[in-house]
Amino acid sequence: MAKNLKIELSGEGEKLTVKTLIERLEGALAMLRSLAPDGEWEVVMVRMNSPLQIAIRNPRADRAVRQHFTALRKIKTSSVRPPHLTDTAIDSTLQLAESVEAYGHQPLRMSYGRARVEITPEAKSNLETMAATARHYYYEMTTIRGMLYEVVSGLGIYRFRIEDPVTKKHIQCNFQPDRLKEVKDALQEKAQRVEVYGRAKCSSSGEIKSIDVRDIRPLVDDGALISEAPGIDITGGADSVEHVERIRGR
Repeated sequence: MAKNLKIELSGEGEKLTVKTLIERLEGALAMLRSLAPDGEWEVVMVRMNSPLQIAIRNPRADRAVRQHFTALRKIKTSSVRPPHLTDTAIDSTLQLAESVEAYGHQPLRMSYGRARVEITPEAKSNLETMAATARHYYYEMTTIRGMLYEVVSGLGIYRFRIEDPVTKKHIQCNFQPDRLKEVKDALQEKAQRVEVYGRAKCSSSGEIKSIDVRDIRPLVDDGALISEAPGIDITGGADSVEHVERIRGR
């Protein structure tokens, strides 16, 4: 029988603000994607009393969750990278840990069956060490294209994600509040395909992890571009059959 993964969300003291909730849910969502990129998580319980608790389930992710919990227990006290902890898992768990440090240093608690773990500020420090030693990042100005979705704005959080049409990977795009109208306008476009230019954080293999947006513009669907393109006359005005016969010397 599938186990429930429970996530406990708390803020500074007894107060859980909307901003804290969004940050921690985003971090948890990123971590879940790293554990089961193609899986569907089912929400089975939400408890609104403080601390807020969410229980989710995905039978296909059982092995990945158990391995991740084992790694998280080691991360709490050691900066040595545990086996099975991928670069993606480090990035997503670090994103979750950043919300712990940002809002009152309250640990984020998770349980899976009888196994329980906490994401603490100490764990964040160890994750940062792993990220630095596991691979090196570099930054460059670049342009990326993809489908725009998952826009979050307000309460100091301004970001969206785009999906690479080739790799199907998600790239987080951070933008300034004064670009909110541009992002919303792009979201209203029929295709929702955008071109984003900015400062990208890249892994040593060249994979873009995130980008700070400097410019964004919607892209017209390729099919529409082709259909709207003017025709090209290659027969000199002659009928196509007549043109072919002329080429054959008939």
